[in-house]
Amino acid sequence: METVEKKQSGTSHLVEGLKALNSEGCRFFIDANPQQETLITSSRLRWLSIREKKGAYFTDEQNQALQRIAQLVDLTDANHLNIRILLYRHPRRYKRAERDVVVDLLRCGGTEIRYLKNNDQLSRLALRGGKLFLSTAARTGEAVNQGIVYESFSPASDPLLESFRASFEADFAKAKRLVLNKNGKIAYADSTLRLFVRWVSSEKGLAVIGTIVGIVGLLIALL
Repeated sequence: METVEKKQSGTSHLVEGLKALNSEGCRFFIDANPQQETLITSSRLRWLSIREKKGAYFTDEQNQALQRIAQLVDLTDANHLNIRILLYRHPRRYKRAERDVVVDLLRCGGTEIRYLKNNDQLSRLALRGGKLFLSTAARTGEAVNQGIVYESFSPASDPLLESFRASFEADFAKAKRLVLNKNGKIAYADSTLRLFVRWVSSEKGLAVIGTIVGIVGLLIALL
């Protein structure tokens, strides 16, 4: 009788507790490098902004991540971090400390941050090379409360990693890029006119315009 041996595609382990989740998330900032792109989705980047009640860093890894970001601020001439971040909540709704983290990241070289409104997104992703950290929140607006770390044996051809990467790329392409304006405030990279042109060219925009044209044509015919 022929037996079929199942090959393990990678290793995984659960991450539980707010501090353990924070430490794991912050490692993706600590170890970000030009050789491997880092992909992150978040609502408010609370891995970096949360503090203890007395103002102390939540974890040692958070301290290390913030120190590294501080060292790279204004070094925009090189791709130090090689990181793309997709936010599901606009930074204008953040608290001051949360917004300051986004500003510092935008001032670092090799960092691109975009915003895509998705209030129902409960999962948070961090992906670099063959390592995937997926965490989830119990309800919209709440901090993540559980997670899993998966490390692939063959990251170049792992279907699980490919699926999450493809999902990220699809959402990132639809999202609006954030930059700092001349006053150092967070703003959209595209002007209102460019955003309108992009919307008009999109499938949804074309459908709406087609409907409007049809209605106008009907009204003209009835007159």
